[in-house]
Order: sequence, then C-alpha cells, then structure tokens
Amino acid sequence: MNYVEGYQDHGIIIRPDKEGEPFFSVDGGGIREAIINRENGKYYLFYDGAIPGARPDSYWMACLAESEDLVHWKKLGRVLNVSPDGSGALDTRTATSPWVYFDGERWHMYYIGSPACSEEGVPACPYYTLYASAGQLTGPWKKRIDEPGKEKHVCFMTKPNSWMDFTASAGHVLENPNWQGPGDRENDRYIMYFSGSCLPPMERSLGIATTNDLARTDDYDAPDPNHWHIQPEPILPPEIDLENSSVYYEEANGTYFLFTNHIKDNSYTDAVYVYSSKDPFHWDPACGRILVDASNSTWAHGAIGMPTVIKTAPNTLSIVYDGVEGSGCGHLNRCIGLGTLPLPLKPFEKIPLERD
Repeated sequence: MNYVEGYQDHGIIIRPDKEGEPFFSVDGGGIREAIINRENGKYYLFYDGAIPGARPDSYWMACLAESEDLVHWKKLGRVLNVSPDGSGALDTRTATSPWVYFDGERWHMYYIGSPACSEEGVPACPYYTLYASAGQLTGPWKKRIDEPGKEKHVCFMTKPNSWMDFTASAGHVLENPNWQGPGDRENDRYIMYFSGSCLPPMERSLGIATTNDLARTDDYDAPDPNHWHIQPEPILPPEIDLENSSVYYEEANGTYFLFTNHIKDNSYTDAVYVYSSKDPFHWDPACGRILVDASNSTWAHGAIGMPTVIKTAPNTLSIVYDGVEGSGCGHLNRCIGLGTLPLPLKPFEKIPLERD
C-alpha cells in the first residue's frame, strides 16, 4: 500500500456533547464534515451537528467552533438552520457542510441542502449546492433561498445522462491561477472542486465548476440558468469512488495537493486519499497516496470522513477529519480528529494506488 510519508495522527479534538451538556440538543447525535478556516488569529471549524434520536426535528445543521490551538475548542452553536416545511426551499431537511471563501470584502458560503433525510436526520440524496453570504466568518449568514422569489436558487445543477446525474454538491473554492484579470475572456476567476455522483450503480467523483461571480445562482429548473460553468468530465475516474475536496498549494515546488475521501463498497467513507498535480485542472489517478485509514488513525478504525487542511506553521500542514471512534461504520456518533504533515509536500511519483 502507498501512504503519504510523515503523517502523524493526534487523536480526537472535538466530540458531540453528552446529555446535560450545553450543545447536546444540537450535536448530541454526532459531529462530522469538519471544514477548517482561520481569521484574526483564530481557527474556526464548521461541522455538521446531528440532533440526537429519531424525531421529526432530527435534522443535521451546520455548526461552528473556535480555537486558538486546534486542540481546545469552544462551540458557538448553529450557523445555519433548515428552512420550514412548506416554504418550497431546497434545504428543509439539511443545511450542512459549508465551504466558505473570503473575497476581500465579504464571505461567501456554499452549503449542501436537501429536502430529504432519514428518520435519524442523515441527509438523503440528491444534494443541492446552495449559497449564503456574511460580512464576517462567524455570521450572521444570509441564505439566498430566503430571499423572495429565490427559493429555488442553486449554484449549479446535476446533468442528465452524465457522471453527475444524481448529485452535485459543494466543495473547496480557490482563485484560478490561469485567470489573467478582468479582461480575461478565456478563464473564469474562481474554481470549485465539487462532488458529483451517478446512478446506477452509484459512483462518485470530483468535478470542476468555474465562475467570475461568487454570488452567481439561479433557479434549478430555469430553461437557460445563470449557473456556474461546469466542466463536462470529472477530474478522477468515478470507479475510484471519491467525494469531498480540500486543496493545498505547495509554493516550494508549484504543486497542488487534493485531499479527498474514499468510499468503501458503496457504503461508507473509509480513508483519506491525496493526489498531486502541477495543473489544478488535470489530475492523474496514478499520482495518489493514502493519508489516513484504519491502520494509521489512532482512534477511527471504521468510518473515516471528510478531510480539510490548513497550513498552521511554516513546516506544518494540519488535517482535520471525522470518524467513528473504534470500528463503527455508521453516519452517527462521529467525532473530529487532527493529524499533521511536515512541509513542504513533494509531488507524488506515478504509482498505481493499491490497498489490501
């Protein structure tokens, strides 16, 4: 098996509240989909809070926590709420996994909405990529679909008879290095690595969507929608079965590193994979390595969920990911853990990625 060299796992850093603790009603069923950011010297962690139990209000909603050291966290509560039933909105059962981008003036959020979930609140496909904005990372966040006449607005939609005909959901956003400025007619300024899937059988991969307008949305069923532009093919073969994205650019050697989840037997995410490329639009499946799985996580030996990364020191890249403590493979009762890699990262040689 081919692993990324130098990875160190530091264990669980944030857990669901227990009954009687302040946030039990918000995340007592588990916390997952960890997305890390930094602002004004503090780290901010968006995560999905699972309401405990199987009740009519057992939805998942995006929550936020803050820290000065990535180890000790203060929970701040929900940053998104699901829309009320009967509103016609697309996030009546799920408002989760918020990716954010700061353009120098405002924060832009891309989150996953769904009108369906299981009895325990687990989000059900299909997912929609929805938009919100705020003046500061901690909010308050204004959802686009709360605006009159925009209840059906999405950033982009699935495409029939394609690799993404079932879902198309939010991911990492960065400025396009090929963009030449306001007069560039060939390249959009921003790119998003979104997750997509197709049926049957369900296979997942990552695609690229581009835009010059971070706030661009339109009705999902508009005849000629003003959506983000979607490249027709995924960046990695769907048969690998991957979802979620976090990208790190290594300035020392001009290489992009894409961190993503592997899905085991079309059932649950079981590992974090990393791919390297000099070109953010083209990725070779042979340039991949395993970062975290059951063999090297100190605490999660079954389900291992979405990774995001952030440079925390000149020689350190930090990784946060969710998982089930022990050997569990379910979607509930997850925690969030921390790992680190030494910098600079080096491009991977072409070696087919194999696993036992």
